Amino acid sequence: MSARKWSVTARYLAVAILLTILLIVLSLALLRHWRYDGLSRPFLIHGGSMAPSLKGEHFTQACLDCQFPVHVAVDLLADPQWLTCPNCGFRKTPLDSSKRQPGERVWIDRWAKSLNRLRRWDPVAFHHSFSGESGSQRRQLAVKRVIGLPGEQIDIASGEIYANGILVRKSMEQFREMAILLFDTYYRPSETKEILDRFQPLGPGSRWQRLATGYQFEDPKVTTSTSQPRSSSELDQLLYQHWACMANQVPRKDRTATSRIIDHYPYNHGLSRGQLLPVSDLLFNCSLTPGDRGFLILSLFSEGDCFEVWFDFNTERYELRRNTDSIASGPFLHGLKRTSHELEFAVVDQQVILVVNGRTWLRQPFSRGAATEAVALPALDAEHPLMIAARDLELQIHRMRLYRDIYWTGPAHTAHKWQAKGRLQPKEYLLLGDNVPVSDDCRHWGRGILRKAILGKVIENKR
Repeated sequence: MSARKWSVTARYLAVAILLTILLIVLSLALLRHWRYDGLSRPFLIHGGSMAPSLKGEHFTQACLDCQFPVHVAVDLLADPQWLTCPNCGFRKTPLDSSKRQPGERVWIDRWAKSLNRLRRWDPVAFHHSFSGESGSQRRQLAVKRVIGLPGEQIDIASGEIYANGILVRKSMEQFREMAILLFDTYYRPSETKEILDRFQPLGPGSRWQRLATGYQFEDPKVTTSTSQPRSSSELDQLLYQHWACMANQVPRKDRTATSRIIDHYPYNHGLSRGQLLPVSDLLFNCSLTPGDRGFLILSLFSEGDCFEVWFDFNTERYELRRNTDSIASGPFLHGLKRTSHELEFAVVDQQVILVVNGRTWLRQPFSRGAATEAVALPALDAEHPLMIAARDLELQIHRMRLYRDIYWTGPAHTAHKWQAKGRLQPKEYLLLGDNVPVSDDCRHWGRGILRKAILGKVIENKR
């Protein structure tokens, strides 16, 4: 082959390779845009039906006392002048209209639908038809959460979801995504100096000491004994007390008055709802730095039962107890001593979950009403649902947060059982909003949403 012919062939080959690369890049770009609606112009959430996980137009204001970021719906303010902090109960934070925020930006992932991967608890976008003021039919883009799958009969009872008569249980990842924050030790009152801490040591001579964002425990009587305590009452205890922290509370109470945990939505601020319902599904999250030896117990109270997870740092084993009954145990899945770890302990959907550093150590189901002995910790009740106890241990706990689960109800917002009208069709889904009191969804429409109306899974745009 002559040099000239080789030169022409090489040029053709280079052009072909360049065109192939450009075609691949263009195809990938188009595929990405096809997969994610809203890349060039992200969709904005309208309305508060998915709050607080996805917020519509709202105000964001830092509490003047504890600096907690208060988020409230623009159209649900009880008093347009003052905000009540859901973290510390301070009632006199003035509303600054300049703090008005647009709805959150989201993408829509089409692949979840195209690959038939719509799963329970996924937030999805869909086209919803409704009657306008003139009686004409209109369509809008709406976002709700998948609750019922094709072919299922969905019931709601005592705040929980049942599919074909079987309780639906969330994973920790799913619970974490939907949980509603109740309290965070990172935000402590600084203006009201005399206000009590939510966590209080029990008994005189307690070794629990307050830190900037948590607590420290150091037992000067560290022993060489490895014998396990018989109950947590033999340990030094730190007890949490819950406050209502509600706007327009009736009857009006002091901000530090103890209260049981109820299905109040701070995002709705002072929305009048009548009777509020008790919530017992809880998640405790913290950053934990333990020493080399000793004992630590985390306790959660839920519907009359006390669930305790015991950490024995001498033998590096943990144990789960329901009241006085041991129901699960095992070795530490990785070392915990002398380093910081993220710990999550939850009682949700009739199961106990323990997660350390993102790894699930324990997921133990149980049945309500099962015969157990009397509650082992008389200090725990509906108003004091969380306790931490330690002995023979050096310990620091930071960023202690308590969350509650969504309490699902029917359209009348009562604890009465609600049942969907028959089984869902083969390509039909039952969709509900996280903000149960204000969400207009399948409970009200009397039907599910067909798969063809669903665009895809909603993904929050973090930019």
